[in-house]
Amino acid sequence: MKFLGYESKNQFVNSSFLGISAPVQNNGVPSKLLTKSYFNAVSKQGIVRFDWINCNQKGELIDTEITLTAIKIHSDKMIHVNWRDISERKELLKSMQWQARHDPFT
Repeated sequence: MKFLGYESKNQFVNSSFLGISAPVQNNGVPSKLLTKSYFNAVSKQGIVRFDWINCNQKGELIDTEITLTAIKIHSDKMIHVNWRDISERKELLKSMQWQARHDPFT
């Protein structure tokens, strides 16, 4: 979780999902409401993937792709969370969209 600014696993493990999320996501919906929706969906579907805005230790916003996977270990039900930094991909997409609107050769 170095891209979120955590130096150790212990430091990260003591954080909550909402604690490292932007208060509001790109679609204008509060993270708290979306979190409930996604966690309900993974319980029904088994896996859910979505874009999310996280905050690093410095309070900077980071675009991430989140994959939630419902797993069962022995008789315990758990949700595995995978984060992937997609900031570069988002910036490239913005640049391409700008060029498509402003560059006469595209």
